[in-house]
Amino acid sequence: MSLLDDAFWEALDAAQGNEGAAFPILKRKLANPSRDLIQELRWLRSRYADDTDDILKETLGRFAEKWRARRSEEADPSG
Repeated sequence: MSLLDDAFWEALDAAQGNEGAAFPILKRKLANPSRDLIQELRWLRSRYADDTDDILKETLGRFAEKWRARRSEEADPSG
């Protein structure tokens, strides 16, 4: 898992899976990135240019779906 993936999961954990509430948390986490995370963000920005926030929001939505599915499985491991 990448550092960017970790940032998505941490933001969703802090917002209890609410992607709207998680986005500002994610942006704060990305405001002071480590060197390794800077490399991931540079790649993202070079690939998607001005649409970085849109890509982050879209990706956060996908992570939120996985987050909710994971929590659902933890709540009901039998089914």
